[in-house]
Amino acid sequence: SGRLGMGINLISEVRGSRQPEKIIDVTAHYDAYPGSPGAEDNHSAVAGVLEIARLVTREKTGPEKTIRFIFFDLEEWGLLGSRAAVDSMMRGKLESAEVCLNLEMIGYFSDEPGSQQTPIRIPFFFDPPRQGNTIVTVGNLRSYRFGRRLDGILGAYVPELPVFSVTRLGDPVSNAWSRYHISFLVT
Repeated sequence: SGRLGMGINLISEVRGSRQPEKIIDVTAHYDAYPGSPGAEDNHSAVAGVLEIARLVTREKTGPEKTIRFIFFDLEEWGLLGSRAAVDSMMRGKLESAEVCLNLEMIGYFSDEPGSQQTPIRIPFFFDPPRQGNTIVTVGNLRSYRFGRRLDGILGAYVPELPVFSVTRLGDPVSNAWSRYHISFLVT
């Protein structure tokens, strides 16, 4: 809470059948910037999290690990929702997650050259796509194995979708990416 009023994070979970103490967070923010319809940023990701929840709950045996679904508020106003969730984890009020799968603007698509802007570009080393037709996966060294696994799953199930992986560079470029997964990268 603060000058913007009270924000509300919505949290739901499906307990794991074999390792319920191990938690995977699947997250998206549901607020939108004033004047924006919010469909791309970020209601498309909310729909994605809801679809993952539908698929997880459809399985008769359930997931091996606990899957926690978090919908953040006030992300467009300084990442307040994700910071509040991480703060709750740090203080022991909310169990810490093993990994966070954060969805952001997954409904945006453009084949137009130059339609994708990126904060950092290092020729011959780090050259993100310049078209908004790519899924970008970002992680740090601790989440490297999960990130590589996610990249493989995306490649297997949607081979025609370009994936740009930044699975090891999340820490050095985290400030430049300036999204709410940053709250989780620093924990």
